[in-house]
Amino acid sequence: MILLPSDRTQMVQLPESGTGYFTLEVPAWGAKMIVSTPYTTNYEIIEGDREVARRWNGTCGADGVVQEGYVFHRWGAFTVRVTDENNERVPFTIVHTNPE
Repeated sequence: MILLPSDRTQMVQLPESGTGYFTLEVPAWGAKMIVSTPYTTNYEIIEGDREVARRWNGTCGADGVVQEGYVFHRWGAFTVRVTDENNERVPFTIVHTNPE
């Protein structure tokens, strides 16, 4: 699944194991992105560089949404590992904040 440069929420269906993966396509060196997920969701962008630590989303914090900021020092495909305590469909929003 490629999530960029869309700002729509994507649903990641987790398998019974509770751990799923998808590919994030980064279009350019120096791309900055904001990732929003439910607070129960843990994820790792493998080889991604987190720039802004996890914090409550100012607009959706009451709904349990948190966000983190990333900057990518190379372009290409990045693997994202996702786990959630509910082992269900997990909403993910990834917004590219400095597109060319």
